[in-house]
Amino acid sequence: MPASTRRRITAKELQEDIDAFYALKLLTDYKPHDPNATVEAIAPIVDSIRAKQEAIIAHQVALDAMRDDLNDDSLELHGRMGTSKNEVRAQYGDNSNQIASLGLKKKSEHKSRRPKKVKAEE
Repeated sequence: MPASTRRRITAKELQEDIDAFYALKLLTDYKPHDPNATVEAIAPIVDSIRAKQEAIIAHQVALDAMRDDLNDDSLELHGRMGTSKNEVRAQYGDNSNQIASLGLKKKSEHKSRRPKKVKAEE
């Protein structure tokens, strides 16, 4: 029984335990007094851990693929919305309320660029 069940085992500690288990399997004359310490008692736990690790990897691969698909769709949406905004500008004009409804500034709302005044040399 572990000293504390609240603490997570690090990946390094887990790998060391698994490595030690495989070394324990090689000890042909190992006969523990505690039935919970036998290779036969420990093997199902190691198998369960390996199966769960494989499931995590499979889910991670699926998650990565889904993120890639989401990114592809997001880029496609962004490109098409840019095209749509240009079409709205062409159809309704740069100063229309329809432009503002898409979250863009009307042409009249932009600050006009004024040339900087050049100081006259005396």
